[in-house]
Amino acid sequence: MRKGTPFSKLLFIWGILVSSAIAEQLILKDTSDVVLDGKTYDRLIIDNCKNIVVKNCTFNAVDHYGDAYSACVKVQGGSDNIIIQDSRMLGNYKICDGIYVQESTNVTAKNNYLSEFRNDGLKVHSASKVSYLNNEVHGLLSQGTDGYNLSEGPCYGHSDLIQFKFEVSNIVIDGNLMYGNKWGNAGIFFGNNDSKKNIRISNNIIISSKEAVTVKNADGVEIYNNIFWGQRERGLELNGENNSSDPAFAKNIKIYNNIMGNFTVLHSLDLEENNIEEDFNLFGSTSGHKNLGENSFIDVDYSFSGIGNHKKHHPDSVYWQQFEPKFDDKVVDAGKVGGNLPLVDLMNRIRDEFPDIGPLEFDVSIEGPFSLVNDKFKSKMPKIAFNRFSNSLNYNWPGQTHFSLFVLDIRGTVLSSTEVLNSGAGQLPLGKEVKPGFYLIQLSSGSEHHIQKIIVL
Repeated sequence: MRKGTPFSKLLFIWGILVSSAIAEQLILKDTSDVVLDGKTYDRLIIDNCKNIVVKNCTFNAVDHYGDAYSACVKVQGGSDNIIIQDSRMLGNYKICDGIYVQESTNVTAKNNYLSEFRNDGLKVHSASKVSYLNNEVHGLLSQGTDGYNLSEGPCYGHSDLIQFKFEVSNIVIDGNLMYGNKWGNAGIFFGNNDSKKNIRISNNIIISSKEAVTVKNADGVEIYNNIFWGQRERGLELNGENNSSDPAFAKNIKIYNNIMGNFTVLHSLDLEENNIEEDFNLFGSTSGHKNLGENSFIDVDYSFSGIGNHKKHHPDSVYWQQFEPKFDDKVVDAGKVGGNLPLVDLMNRIRDEFPDIGPLEFDVSIEGPFSLVNDKFKSKMPKIAFNRFSNSLNYNWPGQTHFSLFVLDIRGTVLSSTEVLNSGAGQLPLGKEVKPGFYLIQLSSGSEHHIQKIIVL
């Protein structure tokens, strides 16, 4: 057991749950079936535990405790079935990592906010069945032992928003917003040595890092519907070096429906020989490309509705709405169909039979005919999306007819409503926590009505 600093308090749990109003550090060891709800600590260590739920908690770091692998939340020692959700990890540039999963399995971190770490945001170390879903990660300082400020220690390594160390398998990285790594290394980094198997990277927005995703020592990687933008050097990098003291490999990789700065293949990696598929991608740079897929294309001037060209914009702060496709954008309806591609986008909007390239769909599929009074609305359906970050419904109405917008649960109970006058965009607060499930959106104008289903995951 590592002791805290003289100014911190330590709560240690061995086998049973003990509560304390003054605890600042919490260690759960050899215990099970614990729920932490609405608590505040400096950091949490979950060691050899099962069935642990952490939700609505805040971890506000004050020190790294002399530990090169310290984290706001660390899961280790063969822990199993761990859920970390709806919580805040505030590193304050004091602690090394945000969430660190080591030698454990069945760990899910979702809907969390992580900021200001000396090293990595999310880390997976010799673990399996780990999912990072819908998290916001930003602000890495790169003060590891091989970072930009070596004297600061003790955190080990360069800063990555997500890093895989040693042998990991069955990993899902979906729906995350990651940015502000301008002093660090990669958005997602596949570390040296050992294999990384069955990795799925989908519906993410990764902005402003040295490289977006560096793939090596990997067998079975799916990279679908992401945005890799604002990188200082490379977007997606595949590394297949096989003739050095530190060999690497990359094989059985599928790359579809992404928007990225560029695509770099190192060390003469043969795409066909290693079963690497690339198609239906948009690239913002001509560098590094060889034999692009038939449906991929390059646009050096491409920009999003709320953010500039990938070479000219390196923001410290972003939000997902900035990356919505523009009207008549070339990525709309241009994506690959079928296969194991995501069925919903970053904001849980259902992808229709003509999916877009990137993590955000321009439109929502609406079943059946829909015409409002005087049939003024024909060409485009309204954009409607649930915003998990603000617990509200975003809408964008390009037509000229006013209408009423209702949000109902599956039993038909009205949760919220508003009047939309003419064209424009807005936000409809839902007033209470929306749980995962089916919801109904009703659009009404005069005597005409249309009902649309949305899924909240």
